[in-house]
Amino acid sequence: MMYATQDERCSIAAYKLFASQRPKAYCQPGSPFYIAPRTQDFNGPNGEWLMMQRVGMNKLGHMVERKTEQCGLDRHRLTNNSVRKRMVQAQGRESCTY
Repeated sequence: MMYATQDERCSIAAYKLFASQRPKAYCQPGSPFYIAPRTQDFNGPNGEWLMMQRVGMNKLGHMVERKTEQCGLDRHRLTNNSVRKRMVQAQGRESCTY
């Protein structure tokens, strides 16, 4: 379970900031979560950081690989599948529904 904190590294505040920068059309329950950041003009027409374009599986895979290297983690133990598996297990324990 996550709780908001008052420091600048609060994960709840970071998510709220991220969510506020999504295109309005991608704020619906069925919208994709992982969408592409703007690469040309950082602030979009409405000040949005993100584009109405899904991030592909290859891009997500490379992102996980890059972050595991940057954090000094064992790449063979942390894969896309293991990340998804842990997420599903955590959701089951917390009885999360989406």
